[in-house]
Amino acid sequence: MRIFVTGASGALGRSLLPLLVEQGHEVTALVRSGVSHGGGSHRSVVGDLLRPTSYRDEIADVDAVLHMAAVTHTNRAAEYYRVNRDGTDTLLKETKRAGIDRFVFVSTRAVGPAGGAYSDSKAQAEELVRGSGLQWLILRPAEVYGLDQAEMIGRLIETVGSATFVVVPGDGSYELAPLHIDDLVLAMSRLISKTPAVIGVFTLAGPESLSFNEWIDRIAGARGVRPLKIHVSLALLSIAASAMGLIRIRRPPIVKDQVARLVLAKDADIAPARRAIDFSPRTLAEHLALRPGADS
Repeated sequence: MRIFVTGASGALGRSLLPLLVEQGHEVTALVRSGVSHGGGSHRSVVGDLLRPTSYRDEIADVDAVLHMAAVTHTNRAAEYYRVNRDGTDTLLKETKRAGIDRFVFVSTRAVGPAGGAYSDSKAQAEELVRGSGLQWLILRPAEVYGLDQAEMIGRLIETVGSATFVVVPGDGSYELAPLHIDDLVLAMSRLISKTPAVIGVFTLAGPESLSFNEWIDRIAGARGVRPLKIHVSLALLSIAASAMGLIRIRRPPIVKDQVARLVLAKDADIAPARRAIDFSPRTLAEHLALRPGADS
């Protein structure tokens, strides 16, 4: 299958695209610069998601579109909607213009207005995909670990294993269902490749949904440590994020909508994915046991 991919230069793309190529797909990736991140495994075309003439020729001869491009951390709410909603709308129109039937959209478990601007922009993008008339597939990944230490779960694993205390946002009762990157990309590749085409919304999460506090205890137990939990008010974190937004820090450690996104109740039902592709992700403890002292 010939697949046109957006958002390929991110950490997820760097893990997924080589697997798609290995499975026999021809992959063309839309990138924002001339640097290819596929190690030669796929073709890259430089373009802008919101400027369809920059990739119209490349999308004209493919079988499916895999849309992963998104803004995930910004203090400018309008940017979420410009890229995540309007960019999706633009790409859907180009997909239909090219006569392509298959559209795969990578969304998030943190979806809905209550999760802030990012979550709302993803919810609105999902509605556009559902109403497109195409054979659509929406994937909602959970919190991913095993990529690097930039994401929350990777940082948490590192902190719990090496620090004397761990900062817990709020009371730590909100639930997470971490999923290792290897399990995520395998599931995505199988859902994308399945014939006849799978249609619907699939949550891709780990097999356990536990509170933030419980995950700290699980990681600490696997590492043989007992760090002190220091709880920080969610209101205080929101104020700090807003202040960083006002002074326009280029890469703030927290953005304004992340608190709402963190505590948002999220779907953890992976049964549809189990039925479709025998999705059987390993637990965090199993992954930690593979490489003691590491996150993968």
